[in-house]
Amino acid sequence: MYEESFWYHTNDQHQLFVRCWRNTVQPKAVVQLAHGMVEHIERYNEFATYLADQGFIVYGHDHRGHGRTGEKADSLGFFAEKDGFERVVQDCIELTEFLKKEHPSLPVFLIGHSMGSFISRRYIMLNPEYLNGVILVGTGFQPSGLLKFGKGMVKSVRLLKGKLSPSPLMNNLTFLGYNKKTDKHTKLDWLCSNPTEVKKYQKDPLCGFIPSLQFFYDFYKGIESIQSKANSFHIPKDLPLLFLSGKEDPVGQYGKGVEKTVSFYQSIGMESIEYHLYNYSRHELLNETNKEEAFQDISEWLNRQIACKKSTQYV
Repeated sequence: MYEESFWYHTNDQHQLFVRCWRNTVQPKAVVQLAHGMVEHIERYNEFATYLADQGFIVYGHDHRGHGRTGEKADSLGFFAEKDGFERVVQDCIELTEFLKKEHPSLPVFLIGHSMGSFISRRYIMLNPEYLNGVILVGTGFQPSGLLKFGKGMVKSVRLLKGKLSPSPLMNNLTFLGYNKKTDKHTKLDWLCSNPTEVKKYQKDPLCGFIPSLQFFYDFYKGIESIQSKANSFHIPKDLPLLFLSGKEDPVGQYGKGVEKTVSFYQSIGMESIEYHLYNYSRHELLNETNKEEAFQDISEWLNRQIACKKSTQYV
């Protein structure tokens, strides 16, 4: 297994911490990972190692305001001064451009978890041509009224405290009720049914921090944009999408929000959509007790897309 880390400089001179996992000199595809809110890319080591062992070369970076990227810029919990969600999406796109130059003959797949899934959904509105398929893990569909209410709340509090101020209020409102159907041993049991993983998250200094007011405003605005049909009709109808979620994941409304998201993309004419809901699994599917099932489903789906791409080259 070959692993490396490096710093990628964006076009606005921001530095992103990037990790790479590789276990073959002839990888069959590039897999780019987009992690979730208030966590970091190194939490995906086991999953990335699995994919590398299956013949993929895997890359992932810490988003702005997260992980080592956020540490280096002294900006944990803060995307940017303005339009931060869009800037984070552009970071993912820029990294893909770099990866395509590094591996010009390989197909590229994007896998986004939670916030990373929302980032991925915005990505395919802007530069879908870079990707051969997208996997959305732990995604959902948020009520528009709730998003508008959240933005209004942020605007009001921001006038008093400033955009950089961490906001326990908005954090509580965002995650309110997520733990109501779990065992409630901790406030974070909704994340995963594996208590060991929950404890690791709690002890990780780069997880679970309180984001800034501006972060929440940008995040809500970003979700509004990805749930707009007007922004979505130009997504290629044949772009393969795979949705994966736990049936006990509150972010996906215990499956209902995932199915609503699938219906949304079907309604704009997308033709290559699959989704799986996993029994007894919560939000962090890739850390769950049945994670091996999800790992295998992802690997098999990626291999099918690669085979499909090869077969069409000879038609």
